[in-house]
Amino acid sequence: MNEEKIHNDELYLPFDESIVEEQTKCLEKLYDYNAISPLEKSKHEYLLKNMFAEIGEGCYI
Repeated sequence: MNEEKIHNDELYLPFDESIVEEQTKCLEKLYDYNAISPLEKSKHEYLLKNMFAEIGEGCYI
C-alpha cells in the first residue's frame, strides 16, 4: 500500500518496514558503486545498469 502511495505522490509512512528494506538495498548498491576504482569502468557500468531501468551509452555519475 505504501509503495502505491509513493508512486501516486500521496502521503505515506517512510518508516514502513518494506520501504526501509528497499532503501537499504539501494544504499548498499550506492555504497558498492562509490567504492569502485575510477579505472574499473566496466564495474561502474554494470552497477548503473542494475540500479536504473535504462541508461544512455557512456553514462557517468
